[in-house]
Amino acid sequence: RVNAKSLLGILSLGVVGGTTIRIIADGPDEEAAVKGLVDLVDSGFAEGAR
Repeated sequence: RVNAKSLLGILSLGVVGGTTIRIIADGPDEEAAVKGLVDLVDSGFAEGAR
């Protein structure tokens, strides 16, 4: 479990292709946060993904 605001935290997970992950968000912008993270993961962390 890591805070998605920390790039180092995300990278420290060592997630590789084919791994199932769960994204959990809490707060007033949780839906937008989850959508943004799902889009980023779906893009394969491609540069310019938003």
